[in-house]
Amino acid sequence: MKQFYRLSPVLWELPGQYTATVYSIDRMPKGPLASYVTCCPRCRDDPAWWWAGPMFLRLVMPREAVGCCMGPQDISDGVVWSQLPSWLSWAQGQGYSLNEGFSFSKMGLNTEITLIYDIE
Repeated sequence: MKQFYRLSPVLWELPGQYTATVYSIDRMPKGPLASYVTCCPRCRDDPAWWWAGPMFLRLVMPREAVGCCMGPQDISDGVVWSQLPSWLSWAQGQGYSLNEGFSFSKMGLNTEITLIYDIE
C-alpha cells in the first residue's frame, strides 16, 4: 500500500532570531523518515496559520545527509530551499520516491512536493 505525503514550504521563526522558510510534511510519516520530523510552532506571519493552525511538522536534515555544498545550516537543522535537493536524494535512499516525471529544475519556492512510501 502506498502512502502519499505532501511537502510544502512554511515560514518558521526562531525565537529572538529571524524568520526563514523551511519545509514541512502534512502528517507524521511511516518508515525511517519519522525520526526526522519534529512538531514546531508556526509563525503568525505564515498565512497558513489561520487555516492550518499554530503548529506544523518540520522536516529535519539528517546529519548523514549534510554535505559541504548544501548552503547555510543555521536554521536549527530545518530543511531550507538550498538543501532540498540533498534532502530529497537522502529520502530516496531511505525507500521513498517522488512522482514520475518530477523535476527539481521546474520547481518554484512555493511548489508542493508529493513524497511516496510503499508499505509492504
